[in-house]
Amino acid sequence: MKASWWFLVPAVAAALTGLYVSDALLAKHMHFPGTPDWLNAMCESGASTTVSCDTVLASPWGMFPPVRDGDPKNKVRVPVALIGMAYFTALLLWLLTVGRVNREGRWWHLLPLTINACGLLGSIGFIKIMATDLATWCPLCVMSHVANLVLFVMNLLLWPREPREAAKQQVPEATPRALPYPSTRLATVVVVLCLIAVLFELRSVELKATRGITAKLTSAMEEIRNEVGTLISTHMGGTKHRIEFRDDDPVRHRAERVPTLVVWSDFECASCKKFASDLEAKHFDAFSGRLQVVYKHYPLSPDCNPYATRNAHPHACDAARLAEAVRIVGGNDKFWEAHDIFFSGEAPVAQLDAAAMADRLGLDAEQLATVMNSDAVTQRLAEDIEQGHQIGVKGTPNVFLNGRLINSWARGVDNFWKGLGILYNAGRPVGRLTDSENPPPQS
Repeated sequence: MKASWWFLVPAVAAALTGLYVSDALLAKHMHFPGTPDWLNAMCESGASTTVSCDTVLASPWGMFPPVRDGDPKNKVRVPVALIGMAYFTALLLWLLTVGRVNREGRWWHLLPLTINACGLLGSIGFIKIMATDLATWCPLCVMSHVANLVLFVMNLLLWPREPREAAKQQVPEATPRALPYPSTRLATVVVVLCLIAVLFELRSVELKATRGITAKLTSAMEEIRNEVGTLISTHMGGTKHRIEFRDDDPVRHRAERVPTLVVWSDFECASCKKFASDLEAKHFDAFSGRLQVVYKHYPLSPDCNPYATRNAHPHACDAARLAEAVRIVGGNDKFWEAHDIFFSGEAPVAQLDAAAMADRLGLDAEQLATVMNSDAVTQRLAEDIEQGHQIGVKGTPNVFLNGRLINSWARGVDNFWKGLGILYNAGRPVGRLTDSENPPPQS
């Protein structure tokens, strides 16, 4: 009876092997990096078409439920290798925590044995599929199925047997009957731990897959960003919106017959602050000074913006009201001074009230506070927000050059702005690209 404890060692080894191989198969299926070279070499057999892990994994049987003709495309499927990982993880955890049950608790052993038997039936089915339907063998798959068979045999040998007659006669009659092992409490705890371990494993795979997708997207975006011509072509091929201007819109670097950059912005937005700084420090020079900038409000706060889904910038509406009040009281130039004060970061936006701004700009604080809360300012913000919403503004900054949106992934590329500057200003080689269907505001 004691000798049967040794069956635990090959059982644990088989479960570990199955888990390791299933993890490698999932990595190949999901194209995760880091699969050992020797495993990759085992999966492919030169020019042979009868040995290929990738072919088997890419077949309809690589997923569960299998992919069949006529199935809806949005049907939820799980890689078989992922199911294998969860299966071997649960059996391994049971073996390591419970181990071998005693005669009195033998019925608990039916739980892993039954799961193991179902897994073995699955292994037999997949072996048959590789031999007949696919006519292609996956060495790693075969290794996992062999590990499953060994595990099943060891689980059978771990079943506690009735002691021999000679051993029974040696036991004193007064010896108390042994307690069942595992106890119901221990077995229940282990089952819960198995479920938690499997869920944790699934979550880890999901995060790894997400990181992989993110890395691929980032790499693709970097390649696109490095192709300035592609960025410019994409921008110039985008939809050209007709943006309505008012005579008193805030305009910086006002000029005639120059490209117009319209910025929907938020004074409490860190990305808006960076863009405003880059625009004046670098991008304006890329146009050789031939670019005018129009500011429009889009505070990301439901206090004044009905399209804001959350209160991302709780002081943005007050800042926009104050900036508009400065424009009404002090004019265009004072507005841009206030704009630069908000984005300078010298003081938190919440601290820049009417009194503080009036002191900085030399304006009347009482008049500024009155105008700030007027219906005219409320209407002004509502018009900017509604117009932005109608052309697809959802976040900030949203930047449009002569009516065409500048995508966020191109906005920070210096050479993109230099290329646009050349296109619009250096001889204007393509007249249609620089005509003004959307005339800038004029003084």
